[in-house]
Amino acid sequence: MDLKIYKSNLVGKIVVPASKSYAHRLLIASFLSKKKITINNINESNDIMATLSILKSLGLVYKYQDNSLNFMDYTTSNSDIFDAGESGSTLRFMIPILMLYGKKVIIQGTKKLFSRGLDAYLNIFKDFNYHYELDDTQIILFDQLRSGNYQLDVTKSSQYLTGLLMSLPLVDGDSTINFIGKLSSVDYIKITLDVLDQFNIKYQLLDNGIFIKGNQKYQIDQEIINVEGDYSNAAFLDAYNYLDGNKITLLGLNNNSLQGDIRYLDYFKELSRNNSLIDLENNIDLGPVLFSFAAMFNGGRFINIKRLRIKESNRIDDMLMELSKFGVTYELKDNELIIHKNPLHQPSSIIDPHNDHRIAMSLTILLSRFEGILINSECVDKSYPNYFKDLISIGLKVEQC
Repeated sequence: MDLKIYKSNLVGKIVVPASKSYAHRLLIASFLSKKKITINNINESNDIMATLSILKSLGLVYKYQDNSLNFMDYTTSNSDIFDAGESGSTLRFMIPILMLYGKKVIIQGTKKLFSRGLDAYLNIFKDFNYHYELDDTQIILFDQLRSGNYQLDVTKSSQYLTGLLMSLPLVDGDSTINFIGKLSSVDYIKITLDVLDQFNIKYQLLDNGIFIKGNQKYQIDQEIINVEGDYSNAAFLDAYNYLDGNKITLLGLNNNSLQGDIRYLDYFKELSRNNSLIDLENNIDLGPVLFSFAAMFNGGRFINIKRLRIKESNRIDDMLMELSKFGVTYELKDNELIIHKNPLHQPSSIIDPHNDHRIAMSLTILLSRFEGILINSECVDKSYPNYFKDLISIGLKVEQC
């Protein structure tokens, strides 16, 4: 859907949607516990629904109503084909989970998803002699996950580590995951460990790895779980508070959250006052919104950005292409970006989010200030399907083209 976005003044309250990072992990852990659990504040983003779809194919019977998910029952599953859609988290989390069942399984997804790679798992498959078949839209797995000494490249994504951390406690025998390289996205692993703690899974942190006791069970006493608000999505909303006259109150956030993207609060303050240096090593998903924010205020210098090239889009090249339409100038190196302070203007042509939810939401902030057309706005469904509905409810002026 293409939208004409007008200059707008936003005032009101918004309940921030659930943390996607926590929701993925809590859904999987709850399923593995085989308990009847209610999980509150679950929004129907495409990524979360991809994980839920696989759990349903594994036998989960659930009821979804008013953003609450009730785990009703668990049945025997005869499925051997599972669909991860476009969700990298779903694919990488569920590969070792599905290998627990010790049967041939097929995990499908889009070409874009599989183009992002599975190198860390493929190296493990070679080490353990796990058999697989891989093409540009699916991976076929043949073997049962085993305990052992895992050598894991943790430099590109923490999602592989999360998948192993959530699956290895259920296998027969103890395991050790040894890290190869510097662990990326440390904060996401803190969330994984927090969920494991909630479900009484035992592990031991090592100097450069993690030891996991085998033959464990996922156990939790509570029957109701509340998912805290998502700081990644909060950034796209709170940015409006730095524009003249915008007064938005965000509800549902945990002020003591382990979510690494809570750092946007500090980054926004720095960028609104100065041309600041921001290290994106552990907050890579904040890149697009911080680029837009820097462009609107004093510019900024961003380092450790290269992983943005292997997200849902090439978030460096694609963001810069669109920002240049507003008059933004910049200097780009392999792992560094400098955005200059420039007078901005109404975009010179339509704004294309390149089918990337974070780019769409980041550029909408600029459009609310300068006016213009955003095409393919539905890509926000990946993480925040109510993004435009929520903004319209507090004053964003939008017209469907």
